[in-house]
Amino acid sequence: VPRGVVVDRPVVVLHWSEGEGVASFPHTIVVAEEGAEVTVVERFGSPAVEHLVDGVVELVVGDAARVKHLAVQEHGPKTWSLMFQRAHVGRDASLWSSVVALGGDYARLRSESRLEGQGAESDLLAVYYGDNAQMHDFRTLQEHAAPNTRSDLLFKGAVEDTARSVYSGLIHLLPEAQKSRAYQTNRNLVLTEGAGAESIPNLEIEADDVK
Repeated sequence: VPRGVVVDRPVVVLHWSEGEGVASFPHTIVVAEEGAEVTVVERFGSPAVEHLVDGVVELVVGDAARVKHLAVQEHGPKTWSLMFQRAHVGRDASLWSSVVALGGDYARLRSESRLEGQGAESDLLAVYYGDNAQMHDFRTLQEHAAPNTRSDLLFKGAVEDTARSVYSGLIHLLPEAQKSRAYQTNRNLVLTEGAGAESIPNLEIEADDVK
């Protein structure tokens, strides 16, 4: 999205992965130049076949730009999904990134947000549900590399039957991230005996004036 351009309707991308015993490698790159605004909705799906989806999403949010990104994962029950998402957020820019995770046999998402410019902000949201023997595996990084930055993470999910979820998140505040604020919340509902949910929060704080 070129500098100063506002895209007033969502851009929708559909990734459909088929084929028994094969792999797909979807790759999305979103670049919003200075002052641009865009919303991108990605839907990931597959039929009930043994399939590996190894995907990458790159979000480059320029100075004073605004990016909203929504990913909906609805893979079939035999699909393994390994997704990596990384965002670079510039000065006075904002990122709103959300995930809905419903499908897959084993589904991993690693989501990283690096706040590189003063005044940068990111909001990371996720909702997930697992049943039967599903496994949802979330790993996040909120990295503050500039002063007066803010990040807020909220992941909420439910599991039943013998499904499991694991959330492991790191907030990293570098020495230059003075006056920054970072929040991290993971909430789970375990609906039946035999299901399980784990939360593993981590903090690495190298600045002395943060919240």
